[in-house]
Amino acid sequence: MKREERIKELENEIEKLKNTTDEELGIQKAAESLLESITYKEAEVETKETSVGAYAQGCVNSSSRGGF
Repeated sequence: MKREERIKELENEIEKLKNTTDEELGIQKAAESLLESITYKEAEVETKETSVGAYAQGCVNSSSRGGF
């Protein structure tokens, strides 16, 4: 039964694609690309925030030991 449901879902997806214009597909692809780019940038910012946070914590730890 599960296999038949999946086949039906895929057939529905094929029908949707048949009724989708090239322009719509282009817009969809551009949107997916933009989302991927945003996700990458968010991960990049998160990594930098983590690095800055670790550096700041190191400064605090060093300061409490008489450094800086």
